[in-house]
Amino acid sequence: PAVVELEHIDAERRAGLAKLLRARFAAALPELAGTPGFDAFADLVLSALRGLAVTRLFETAPRAAAAQRAALADLIVLRCRA
Repeated sequence: PAVVELEHIDAERRAGLAKLLRARFAAALPELAGTPGFDAFADLVLSALRGLAVTRLFETAPRAAAAQRAALADLIVLRCRA
């Protein structure tokens, strides 16, 4: 039973953090806030940024990482224009 309670608390903490991160993403890109699929797009961008941060720990190809960041920025710009 104690484990179930902890899983529930952890799920609540993750949900609260996700909500906070989405709100900050919306504040940074207000033109996207409230658009269809906003939560999924924000989660995608944040997941990509986390992944890029992890790969930076083991970065062996700085140009590849820079190209990935540029591609992510292009994706965000395309979404803003849509």
